[in-house]
Amino acid sequence: MTALLLALLSTAHAEPTELEQAYQREFAYLQEEKRSLRQRLDGVGAEEAQRTSVAEAELAKLQGQLLALRGQRETLDEQLSSALRDADGVSEAQELLESTLFQAQSSLGVELPEGDEPQVQAQALRQAYTAGAEQVRRAGQVRSTEGSWFRSDGTTVSGQVLRVGSIGAYGVGPTSGLLVPVGEGRLQLLDGAGSSVAEAIAAGNAPPTLDLFLFEDASKRVEQAPEKTWWTTLQAGGIVGFVIVALGLVAWLLAAVRAATLWLASRGRDAVQAAVGHLDTHRWGKADEIVRSAPGAAPRVMAALLPLGPHSRKRLEDRASEALLLETPSLDRFGGAILVIAAIAPLLGLLGTVTGMIGTFEIITEFGTGDPRMLSGGISEALVTTQLGLIVAIPTLLIGNLLDRSAERTLGQLELAALSVINRAELPSAPSLSPEPALPRDDVAEVGAHA
Repeated sequence: MTALLLALLSTAHAEPTELEQAYQREFAYLQEEKRSLRQRLDGVGAEEAQRTSVAEAELAKLQGQLLALRGQRETLDEQLSSALRDADGVSEAQELLESTLFQAQSSLGVELPEGDEPQVQAQALRQAYTAGAEQVRRAGQVRSTEGSWFRSDGTTVSGQVLRVGSIGAYGVGPTSGLLVPVGEGRLQLLDGAGSSVAEAIAAGNAPPTLDLFLFEDASKRVEQAPEKTWWTTLQAGGIVGFVIVALGLVAWLLAAVRAATLWLASRGRDAVQAAVGHLDTHRWGKADEIVRSAPGAAPRVMAALLPLGPHSRKRLEDRASEALLLETPSLDRFGGAILVIAAIAPLLGLLGTVTGMIGTFEIITEFGTGDPRMLSGGISEALVTTQLGLIVAIPTLLIGNLLDRSAERTLGQLELAALSVINRAELPSAPSLSPEPALPRDDVAEVGAHA
């Protein structure tokens, strides 16, 4: 057993040495592998750094190329915009040239070469400017030619036609004077105008100032505008215009009647003051005589109260209310009608505007907008009716309000007259004055008839 233990101990003592050697060998191998891996890592890092620097250089180069391309793109965009503007300018110039040539051919009355070639267009433009310059030169001259013209009755007169450029003409012959175009190059004498000037020009003694009828084109008919009067304006407004004017006349007639009524009702102020003075001295009979012979609404109100005497205040108040109610309708007469007309007139003007515009649109739908004179009727009705409505409404409204204020003032005078009697009904008599006895007249029918 001892020997066995010794052998085991010796074996156990030998095994760690071999294990340590194995560990050392393994450790040495791992160290060598670590150095190898570190060297490879360093090599890979260097290689990666080199590749990174190369990539950064390449990126910088690409960025430079990108900036250069962006600059080129901006330059190309500017060139493209400039080219488009040039193209638009060329197109506009071409359209302007074609329009100029067309207008020159139609207004100058010359035949111009036609074509899209620049040489043909340049030649046409030169001819147009040459013809235009010739017409401008002729327009500054007074030319005399043999010709004929018409009188207003349609008869033809032959003689010498003096043309002042292309804007005016005189006729010298059996009947001389200003000439106006009537279409297709024909001329008509303007009655009673320019005869002495035409004869003076024909004799070579042109005055410093010419009476001249200017026209744009001798081939177009010149229609003189008719003289504008109130009747033509009313006709332009159509049926609605006549209705507005009729309502305006009615409103002014009612306003005149109401003004006369208010003036008649406002009379008698002196009589009222004199009667109040007699009431202050308690002479009711004298006051009654004064107001019964005086005109006006206030004396009538006092005349309805005074017969009741000074000792019936309650009856005086009732009779005052009755008398004021009897006078109020005459003061308010036609006031509402006048204000209603003032309110209706602008609405009728608006109705005329709508009907006129409807007629204008119907003409446009049927005939188009080629002739403005065809549209003038509807437009005139639309504008004239609005004008007439405002012309009637504004003064009618002002007059109506003024008459209302006058009616209120007159009604205030009536109330003041009634209060003057009522407030003096129970005043004590003065000791030095012997009051007159109350008048025995207390007949309601008599007082009512007087009122």
